[in-house]
Amino acid sequence: MAALPAEVKHSGELLTNLLFELDLFEQPQRDSNPCLHLERVVSLASRRWGRGAQSSEPGGSELGRRPSLGATHRSVDLRWPGAGEGTENCLWWTASGRSDQTGPMERTDAIAVINREGERVLELARMSNDALAAPVPTCPGWDLGDLVKHLGNVYNWAGTVVAGCLQAPPGKDIERRPGGMSTPDWMADRLGRLTATLAATPSDALIWNFGPVSPSPVDFWCRRQLHETAIHRVDAELAAGATVTALEPDLAADTVAELLMLARYAEVPPERELAAERELAAERAGRTSAGAKEPLPATLHLHAEDVEGAEWTIDTEAKAYARRHARSEVAIRGNAWALARWCWGRPADGELEIFGDPV
Repeated sequence: MAALPAEVKHSGELLTNLLFELDLFEQPQRDSNPCLHLERVVSLASRRWGRGAQSSEPGGSELGRRPSLGATHRSVDLRWPGAGEGTENCLWWTASGRSDQTGPMERTDAIAVINREGERVLELARMSNDALAAPVPTCPGWDLGDLVKHLGNVYNWAGTVVAGCLQAPPGKDIERRPGGMSTPDWMADRLGRLTATLAATPSDALIWNFGPVSPSPVDFWCRRQLHETAIHRVDAELAAGATVTALEPDLAADTVAELLMLARYAEVPPERELAAERELAAERAGRTSAGAKEPLPATLHLHAEDVEGAEWTIDTEAKAYARRHARSEVAIRGNAWALARWCWGRPADGELEIFGDPV
């Protein structure tokens, strides 16, 4: 088993390139393209492994230079723990079948997870008088106080969007933390407001978001705040020197799926080949893959072994992915929570297997 490279294992700086990491009303806007995050993740992996490696992952994911999807396809049916068998209880299900939308969900369960993860961050922040001064290793330059402030601001910002059913992002006149209020108290207050607002918003309300389909129902914001809080809970535990607790496998797998959605990567349907999507992307750019001056980027196969059907073959050239076994240059497998953390630049030491010859 290969070890994760340091530049991937501890790449908290990738966080700053994502739109939902912005305190829009306090800081100038940073580079906000989630596609860049995925491309850098794939690039970092391919520089260490692959580039034409011919070894294969046990179970059928061969590694080669060109992706070629077979006919085998298993749709992902991610469910909340204890959910029933109907599609109405699936974790993220879209009636239209489009992967660029967040579908109906068990909102009560999502809100419970947001509260649980947020309360864990607050517990760590209030453990001692100097807890907030602890550096956050996965967010360089931040201490735990910065992280808590960030979450309070995110909850405030998202809660404002949802409460007003806004059709555009809020301006700079958004409510700010009152003078004299501690950052943990601000986060706790905004968390309570956010979850109450998510619970009270009508299902048919259409609200602005920064995803590929906007406006859309409140489910987008339930999903986004769940994953935002869970990943930052990991940061808080690492800062406090605490054991990183697990996230339910279905939720962890959806962390990966949401990243692909936010990056506007198209899901290739079963009857189409991922290689064809790459050729189309090359044509749109006015060139063919055969005439490209630089090597085409690697494809990366991710497989969450503890959630049935949770696997993705990602091609950054085509800005596309397929949820099935496919040829790829690098394959990474393990439990869904380790894959989710790896995709978000958080440590997953010893929990993932990587297939592909080191270069």
